[in-house]
Amino acid sequence: MLNRLINLIKRARVSRTDDDSGKLPIQQCDFMGDTANFIALFPYGHHANLPVDSLVTLLSVNGQEQNLAGIGEVPEKRIKNLESGEVVFFHPTTKTRIHFKNNGDLDIDVVGDVNLNANNVNIDAAVSNIGVGGNAIARVGDTVETVIANGSSAGTYVGTIITGGVNTSI
Repeated sequence: MLNRLINLIKRARVSRTDDDSGKLPIQQCDFMGDTANFIALFPYGHHANLPVDSLVTLLSVNGQEQNLAGIGEVPEKRIKNLESGEVVFFHPTTKTRIHFKNNGDLDIDVVGDVNLNANNVNIDAAVSNIGVGGNAIARVGDTVETVIANGSSAGTYVGTIITGGVNTSI
């Protein structure tokens, strides 16, 4: 039984990447001098289009060589030195990542831009830092002080901000 199970598992490398527009994520791999198509497997809610030369662990579905499924691997490109129990989702080439830490923190490291599209974005935090080293941000209802340097109205004036842009804060 164990020998049969071992024969159902093979190591391979992706030899062709597809356009990923089909019903199933079918890719091609090379293993032990053979070429075969396989369905790329990922946990529920996860997906990737494996690049050429990615390592894959192939599994025979129902013990049939023509029905292969593969789990992509990146052991040499993994995020190293995680504490036991920590989880990280990452892009193997850019190292952009989402790191779920044991202390409850969530670290998101991005190489390029972040685009967030939503009807509403709510941030509930005692302190929200937007940017580093910039000026303070004022909101409608906040007190404002303005200085007029010259002319008959010269002086310092205090008032309340009564209008603003379309963005809001709670």
